[in-house]
Amino acid sequence: MSSENADTQTVRLYLQRHGDWDPETTLLTPEGKAQVIRAARQHFKGINFTSAFSSGMPRANQTIETAAMVYHSALREAIRSSKFRAKTIREDVYFGYLFPENDQEIDKIWTFDALLEAIVLQEKSGRRPMLRTILSQWPSAEIIRWALRCTMTHIAEHLVELHRNTDTINILVGTHATAHFAALDPKVTPGIIKPGDVVQYNWEVTKGYATLESSRILKAPAT
Repeated sequence: MSSENADTQTVRLYLQRHGDWDPETTLLTPEGKAQVIRAARQHFKGINFTSAFSSGMPRANQTIETAAMVYHSALREAIRSSKFRAKTIREDVYFGYLFPENDQEIDKIWTFDALLEAIVLQEKSGRRPMLRTILSQWPSAEIIRWALRCTMTHIAEHLVELHRNTDTINILVGTHATAHFAALDPKVTPGIIKPGDVVQYNWEVTKGYATLESSRILKAPAT
């Protein structure tokens, strides 16, 4: 770390959406696991993850455990034992949906199904639906967008406190579909990230204050 940037650390959060899952078991299907593994092989090679978090859904927990086993066999135990995760990252702290307790309640209260239908129609017509579609047609998404950014800010600032001598801190997060909401530019961010996709957020933390510098979508390979 250079002297001129001695007070600045980088925190990179890799938010991976779960793979395909079975609604009856709430766990990943074989293809869902394969989607997560393909994405991990494509995007996580050479990354030393400091810790991992989850939105709390079984499919999200299984996603980070599956991804961690690709290159980071030692991380699986850290995922389960991290005292920071145990008290800070839960489904109700915005790596998942906050207010409703399940997906059915989300659909009923926020008419999410209607929005998805509109996005599917856009895709079929050859148009590329963007995040701004969600923000304009589903106002509650703005709440999630704000809350997710606040959560990542909180994590970045607290992890710097725990790892003062580390220049770059890499964090793996398993989530269920909300990761793209915090992207910097809704005009160029896909409306819905696909199973296994990863959104990478790069934060700079200076003197205890975190700033989101950039974000990008890392697509899961199809095969």
